[in-house]
Amino acid sequence: MGKILILYDVIPEQPRIEQQDNLDEARHVEKAILELGNYEYLGKYPVSLDLQKTKELLRELKPDLIFNLVESLNDNDYLGTILPAFLETEKIKYTGSSTGSLLLSSNKVWAKQIMRANNLPTITEDYEVGHNLYVIKSITEHCSYGMDDTAVVSVKSQAELDLEIHKRSQLINSYCFAEQYLDGREFNVTLLNGRVITMSEILYLEYPENKPKIYNYIAKWEDHSFESLHTIYSHDFSKKDQSLLEKMKKIAERCWQILNIDGYARVDFRTDSQDNPYILEINTNPGIAEDGDFGKTLKAFGLTYNWAINEIIKNALNPAPPTDTPVVIVEKLDNSPKLACSC
Repeated sequence: MGKILILYDVIPEQPRIEQQDNLDEARHVEKAILELGNYEYLGKYPVSLDLQKTKELLRELKPDLIFNLVESLNDNDYLGTILPAFLETEKIKYTGSSTGSLLLSSNKVWAKQIMRANNLPTITEDYEVGHNLYVIKSITEHCSYGMDDTAVVSVKSQAELDLEIHKRSQLINSYCFAEQYLDGREFNVTLLNGRVITMSEILYLEYPENKPKIYNYIAKWEDHSFESLHTIYSHDFSKKDQSLLEKMKKIAERCWQILNIDGYARVDFRTDSQDNPYILEINTNPGIAEDGDFGKTLKAFGLTYNWAINEIIKNALNPAPPTDTPVVIVEKLDNSPKLACSC
């Protein structure tokens, strides 16, 4: 039996929907730990940039493990990497990925460079403009932050694309980049302790022809919106899908290896017109609320939420040794103005 403490984001008085979801997630994990009965539960506490306060809490409670649900600090996703770094200096075990893995995966441009260096198929930021649509995204923010239909643009020149990236960066107050828009099928592949456990397809139903099929902020968080009501998860695959599913499984497990991911992760894919899969994003420490996509997908595959939480805890308390897998190291990670325009 180990002593477990849950840490999560400070929730503002008037939280956005995804911020409230972080608190709900902490409650779901708390409920699972209590129902498992295998651990001494120490409670759940919000974490701010006041790490001295966190240090005093840890020294008072002396946890064996932190269940890390901190997604952002000071309302900034990229600062969410600070807590794992702090816990490492305090020599306290925690769930989820390490500081290095979180830093690399949290910066979508860096992650793509690492993927390409290791021959993993990812949607390109190919700037041969004029024939394609582009999606403009925040480099470091997640939960579909800043994503709506206007994030998909058609441009005729590099200058136009640069301007659109700059405008979007200012609009959402976050560094942005552009990648090609693939109008194909979309999949989520969930991994637990290095192996794929569930696969889902996102279906966009009855979308108007001119409406981009993107899982944007409204689709994810506003339950009564057109996007949410017409965007569903499917777990039913035909025999002809098996080859594609196997490809994505192997790619997702390779992503786990090259980024040295721990605990749990989700790899998102889009396919092209030939049904070739391309990585959209690698999500380390994705949301794991029981009533969210994570819990619903587990249920669809005959797995229980409590089982998954227990597996995450067991792996964090007794981590498996790293596999000896060849990885290509990128000598210099590019964060040039071509990929990121200042706000």
